[in-house]
Amino acid sequence: MRFMLAATCVWLFALGECASVGGRPQVVPKSDARGAEKPDAKPILQQVILDLLTNPELRFAREFYGTPGGKKIALRTDSPIAWPKGFRPKIPGYDVCFQSGESWVLNFIYWHVPYGAEIYSCIQQRKPRLLGVSLNTQDLDPRRPFDNQICVTLFNIGGNCGQTPVIGGFSVYYKLNREKENWVVKFAGSFDP
Repeated sequence: MRFMLAATCVWLFALGECASVGGRPQVVPKSDARGAEKPDAKPILQQVILDLLTNPELRFAREFYGTPGGKKIALRTDSPIAWPKGFRPKIPGYDVCFQSGESWVLNFIYWHVPYGAEIYSCIQQRKPRLLGVSLNTQDLDPRRPFDNQICVTLFNIGGNCGQTPVIGGFSVYYKLNREKENWVVKFAGSFDP
């Protein structure tokens, strides 16, 4: 009986993981009330994701919250700010997917299934760490202070695959600049609470 229950829970978990998760739509205005040009969010966020994965100053955070040497990241679909509709970053050598930070199947197993905590722990021990990215702030007005323009958080959105569990996150800030005809983001600092 216990085996059948565990098999059912694992099936439910797999079903929840396979369900497609879409991002919430977001409208990004092209200009403000005075007609000043604002950048398009998609190319800006493409630059942010590229910097997160290649910036040497962020290497420790990438390896701590993700799997060292891992080439897969997940953009959190339930971030405080929604990723732009249709945004699909293309980073050479990386698999970028979208994933919810919460798993309703795992929560159900943990709280409502007999031996749920044990089943939950077993599932988490088998899943590798996966670097997650949450979009916290996206104000594309270049006149705003850098910490109010673009802020993302790196965190573990996967399991721990036998390693020490990782909690918390690493905040990374970007500043928006206009260089000739292009909008460019520059790494403005990070904060590890």
